[in-house]
Amino acid sequence: MHHLFPIRYALGFHKAVDNRKQPLERRRSLILSEDAFGHVGAGGFLGFADPKAKISFGYTMNKMGPSGLLNERGQGLVDAVYLSLGYKSNASGRWIL
Repeated sequence: MHHLFPIRYALGFHKAVDNRKQPLERRRSLILSEDAFGHVGAGGFLGFADPKAKISFGYTMNKMGPSGLLNERGQGLVDAVYLSLGYKSNASGRWIL
């Protein structure tokens, strides 16, 4: 089954997008800071950079998750990175200091 997800792009890269309020089958979010850019792919892999936070991040797995944007496993790792850097909240759909 194929689902379309709201996605934000900038010069060919994905930007933060919050789909947490979408119906269950469309809840595939990519919650980063507004300065970050990258790309997700099949199964939930992710690579992104955040120039303001001075980080780059890559995530791949040995078992693919559901197709679409980043899955909960990958987003949990991204969340841990931003929390460790002192970012306070992702309630707006983007990590903020």
